[in-house]
Amino acid sequence: MTHRQHLLTAFDDLLGAARFKDYGPNGLQVEGREEVRRIVSGVTASRALIEAAVAAEADAVFVHHGLFWRGQDGRVTGWMKQRLALLLAHDINLFAYHLPLDAHPELGNNAQLARHLGRPPMRASATRDLGFLGARSDGGAFADAQALATHVERALGRQGDLRAGRAHAPAPHRVVHRRCAVVLRGCNRGGRRRLHHRRNLRAAGALRARMRRGLPGVRPPRHRTLRRTGGRRPRRRAIRAGAPVHRRGQPGMSALPLAITMGDPAGIGPEIVARAFRIAPELTRGCFVVGDLACLRRAAGWTADGALPLPVAAIATAREALDVPTGCIPVLQAGEPGNLPPVGEVSARGGRMAAEAVLWAARAALRGEVAGVVTAPLHKEALAAAGLSYPGHTELLQAEAAAHAGVPPAQMPVRMMLANDELRTVLVSIHVALRDAIEAVTRDNVLQTLRIADAALHISLGRRPRMAVAGLNPHAGEGGLFGREEIDAIAPAIAAARAEGCDAHGPFAPDTVFMRARRGEFDVVIAMYHDQGLIPVKYRGWRRAST
Repeated sequence: MTHRQHLLTAFDDLLGAARFKDYGPNGLQVEGREEVRRIVSGVTASRALIEAAVAAEADAVFVHHGLFWRGQDGRVTGWMKQRLALLLAHDINLFAYHLPLDAHPELGNNAQLARHLGRPPMRASATRDLGFLGARSDGGAFADAQALATHVERALGRQGDLRAGRAHAPAPHRVVHRRCAVVLRGCNRGGRRRLHHRRNLRAAGALRARMRRGLPGVRPPRHRTLRRTGGRRPRRRAIRAGAPVHRRGQPGMSALPLAITMGDPAGIGPEIVARAFRIAPELTRGCFVVGDLACLRRAAGWTADGALPLPVAAIATAREALDVPTGCIPVLQAGEPGNLPPVGEVSARGGRMAAEAVLWAARAALRGEVAGVVTAPLHKEALAAAGLSYPGHTELLQAEAAAHAGVPPAQMPVRMMLANDELRTVLVSIHVALRDAIEAVTRDNVLQTLRIADAALHISLGRRPRMAVAGLNPHAGEGGLFGREEIDAIAPAIAAARAEGCDAHGPFAPDTVFMRARRGEFDVVIAMYHDQGLIPVKYRGWRRAST
């Protein structure tokens, strides 16, 4: 615990705030409680960052861009009123340092930029105001401004726009000279938020215990073009917002984020998702949650286990998730925020919130904005209470895919597959009454299931799957003694599938076929109805099975 005044003095001394004539006041901009235990750091004193500080029960917020600037409207209205009201209501201090953070020789923006460009490494040989003159430590030089611009783009993982003035060759061993300095300043802006994350945390960490790199509520730059005055007008190249800089070069990592829907807000889904981000930060890197911010903040508190809850960052687009640092839960608000339904109670509100998350994620996947969708559990009764006619995820996703393709859902057949590390099963029918499931065992439905399973597993396995087909009746009908579905529907469907090249076998007695598949004789079992296929998979892979 640190007294507010001691912290202010330490910040001022560390950053040399007194020697700067700035565009706004540096230091303590809003006074809160005297004792400071927790600090939340970010780039700008945005409402989202302040709300995250409130959720984290922080005593202070440390930013680069504060609330007050020279020449601004002095009236406390609109966004200014909202942010000040939050800070004052929760007695939170606001520390802001603008030019001192730009100019610091170790923690500053320019120093951080130099480190990013340090391949080969750079060293500061002199400082002039806020700029650095750096020499390449390997003694080399860039041939021209374009070579420097290319180096900057590669180092920051972002595209910039070099607008050349008159020809000017770089001085020997000099990385930056006056005619090219704007390239660094421009690319610096493009990568500013990422650099400031590290710089601000290092500044705070020099005074207090090292803080985790999770910055809630900070959004990456949307769209910026780096400009240079003078000379002819070249082709412009815009910085691509949310470029996956930190994922490049990692084998197996997609260039697109993965969407995770929160599930029913009154159920276990949000808690499962929040705990996944806490216990598996590397696996959830590049993922984001589609759902409700307040719901995920509540779940993050439940899963803190006595520690500081993971911060929840509000994002506006899927790609912004790629710029959120590890140790933070990026959440995209699906639908209008509102009161959360009580935990453990089925409600129309909960069903609607869960459905909105799935619908947003499905449409984003169909537009090619995400690499895939992972869904947390829905409550089917809550969906029905919300007026939705879909009994589950599968049917809802089918309807969205059909609408995207412009065809009726009947022309977009889907099947459910459940799998663990030992067994796969694909269902002929899904969420229907058992009596209706028996009537759904027809030659066409079984054949369609075989075709879909064959096509899907052919992609994942790299070969045609060996498919076993379970019978409907005990002992697979025992030659018609216990029912004729195997003779009239299932066997003809298997014969037709084999004629098309599928490696299908059966029908087999359902009480033994799953054991044969588990031992490796088959890649998948085609089950005739929901519980026939899901009981063995869940029994053998509880907590390890996925749909």
